[in-house]
Amino acid sequence: MNTFRRATRGLRVFVLSVGIVVCLAGATAAAETPNAVSFGTSSVGSAFYTLSVVIANVITKHSGITATVEPVGGSDATVRGLAAKKVEIAMLNASSAVLAFEGEGGFAKSGKVPLALIAQGQDSLRQIVVRNDAGIKTVKDLAGKRFIAKRRALPEIEKIADVLLELYGVPKADVKILETPETNEAIEALKVGTADAAIIPAGVPASFLLDLFQSAKVSFLPISDDKFNALLKRMGNAFHSGIIPANTYRGQTLPMKYPAMSAVIVVRPDLPEESVYKITKAMFSNEIEIRVGHSAGKDWNLKKTLQDPPLPFHPGAIRYFKEVGAWGKR
Repeated sequence: MNTFRRATRGLRVFVLSVGIVVCLAGATAAAETPNAVSFGTSSVGSAFYTLSVVIANVITKHSGITATVEPVGGSDATVRGLAAKKVEIAMLNASSAVLAFEGEGGFAKSGKVPLALIAQGQDSLRQIVVRNDAGIKTVKDLAGKRFIAKRRALPEIEKIADVLLELYGVPKADVKILETPETNEAIEALKVGTADAAIIPAGVPASFLLDLFQSAKVSFLPISDDKFNALLKRMGNAFHSGIIPANTYRGQTLPMKYPAMSAVIVVRPDLPEESVYKITKAMFSNEIEIRVGHSAGKDWNLKKTLQDPPLPFHPGAIRYFKEVGAWGKR
């Protein structure tokens, strides 16, 4: 009897131990594979915010992972939100993502931020618009002119201006560089004539540029091919060639070429592979829902995502790309 009791007690201890191990294992797995993520993006009302809501809804609907959009601010601020683990996934512009990943620009002091790519979407061009009455036909003609080419939230605008002026041999001191905090102010300055030229960040077509070209006498400033290629090289991996097709805007009879960067969706590299796989699959298996949900949704597709990626992909995203046979077609 005592022997039986000892054996029974030993069995109970063993079963209890196994139960504890199984529960702990289940808790660990749950911790490693979250059922909810925070999706960082730009401020409420911005194109990034609206598009992020559309994509987050698709993720929530089709992945089993609830994605909640968090308006963090501009792209630099959103990167810092990822670094501080306030969000797990985010929509950024490629320039901020690359500078953070490489620990350059505004991230030189704070250091590199680990990021992994999931997707790429619509392009945003940095186009130069000039007033026709300013007599600006080439970049050299910017000497002595009022040029909106600085914005604290978009440091690449000033870099583009600096590189172009250098390439064309125009001393920066000879140009009156103006700064505006937002695009609407730059557009208004061109309309009323308080600026002669401006670098305008925008997709194609942009409603505010459609209005500007209708209501004011303005043109795009061309960049010669050799200078453009040199500019792209100096701007780094975040940028590529963007085209404004002919006749997109009133009076624009020729296609125009400007530096462009993609919007990207990135995650912290420590987000589990299974989670990222599910998120990636939800997005690209339901592209039509993203296209219907936002005018820029058409650009969030596999072809665009795999074209000249500015950052390394997360293993979970690569797993999905391989599964659908897209990885080898890059």
